[in-house]
Amino acid sequence: MKENKMTPEYVRTDTWRIALSSMIQSSNTMFLGLMTFASYLASKGYGIATIAAGIIISNMRVFDAITDPIVAWFVPRVRTRFGVARPTVFLGYLLQAVSVFLMFFVGPSTGSQIFFITCYLVQVLGYTFVNKGNEMLQLQMTTDPKQRPLIFRFGQTVTMLTSLVLSLLRSNILFPKYGGLELGLFQDLATFILIMNTIYTLVGLFAVAPVDNVENFERNFHGATKFHLKDIWNLIAHNRAFLPFVISMATDKLASAASSHSAITTLLFGVIIGNYAFSGTISIYTTAFTLIMIWMATGTARKKGNRASYLRWCWIAIITAAAALVFMLLVDRTSISQSFIPTVIFVAFYAAMGSFRSTTNANVQAMQLDITDYEFYLHGKFLGPMVASTATILQKTIDSLSSVIIAALLAGLGYVETMPDPSDPYTSSVFWVTMFAWLGLPALGFLASIIAMRFSPLTAEVMVEVQAANNERKAKNAAAYEKEMAKK
Repeated sequence: MKENKMTPEYVRTDTWRIALSSMIQSSNTMFLGLMTFASYLASKGYGIATIAAGIIISNMRVFDAITDPIVAWFVPRVRTRFGVARPTVFLGYLLQAVSVFLMFFVGPSTGSQIFFITCYLVQVLGYTFVNKGNEMLQLQMTTDPKQRPLIFRFGQTVTMLTSLVLSLLRSNILFPKYGGLELGLFQDLATFILIMNTIYTLVGLFAVAPVDNVENFERNFHGATKFHLKDIWNLIAHNRAFLPFVISMATDKLASAASSHSAITTLLFGVIIGNYAFSGTISIYTTAFTLIMIWMATGTARKKGNRASYLRWCWIAIITAAAALVFMLLVDRTSISQSFIPTVIFVAFYAAMGSFRSTTNANVQAMQLDITDYEFYLHGKFLGPMVASTATILQKTIDSLSSVIIAALLAGLGYVETMPDPSDPYTSSVFWVTMFAWLGLPALGFLASIIAMRFSPLTAEVMVEVQAANNERKAKNAAAYEKEMAKK
């Protein structure tokens, strides 16, 4: 890469707009969080066996990987009076809201496996539409490396606070109300999420209205959104930042999905610790800890770049996972929610592991935007959501294994037809399976990410050069656009 001494003129957006726009991603994450209970819903509401539910959910992720590039191809071509990305976001929200309502409130009375699968397919498609539209919005909001991490700082903050409310609602109010993880609990949870997501989506779309402008988009990327299969090959083969990003994202997502699975949470708190309600009680402390860590990680990213921040937190996460395992081996498990010192230590470890999933995720998401800019720098193509979609084909194929892994682990414990319940008996097998899912898989995922990131070229210094060169390219695109408009 040639040396470029230019100081780029960055695109910036009001900080309050960035903060409110984060509600769009939080809404999507809430829908995704609700679907982590799909195995329970399949069992309690539709009478589907645990292994069968695991296979269905795994295939949904494969379907997601297939539809992802199709939606990504579609999104940059949208041109409406409401913008480029906002119509896609709203369509995705609508698909998810309708499918969730039908899946949780209409389907159980039918007991139809086909109905369950159909609703799930629509929900996955809606989730993809929101993701792709939101990725377009994020790319348009700012190119400033000091402001870009704020997108994910606010996104993680809103998501964490909302997740706290949902956790308390589920474990401290709904669980005692229904006496277990029953259908009524999931329906009440779905009602709350539908209301909140409607508010979040509308507020987020309002905040990004000035950013999502057809004319500005055309001036910057005129002619750059037309691409062929060759361009995707160039992304994979010649963008040296892409494959390290894919590996990091895939391993992190797989480990995160497995370690935070609702069945693992039930085994950890309900069976090993013996106090399922404790999972909701400590969520207040874990949320506060995670928010602090997210702000620290994004602060590091603003100073040293996303790659450097990501590597630092991956190493810290591995060390923490090892220390947490030692603690769980030495402590009296029944004292964790009863005695002060064991409680404090466990909360610290549990909060740390959860926060590392969030902090590294924020860094990876920010790197995705950098890779899109890097591809525009290398080949003059604005692939936008296609960068994420090409990665997703690989990432979600790997991520789809998380449900199979959990289903296999549960089957090894004897949970073939049913899901774990907090009243189930404790065994050493339950302990080791839970530790492997909660601590072992994340540690392996972070180690794979560290190895992969060693090959990524996107340092903070490189990104300064990339943005400077991209500004020149955008100026040429704007001139071509104005010349074309003048002819018309």
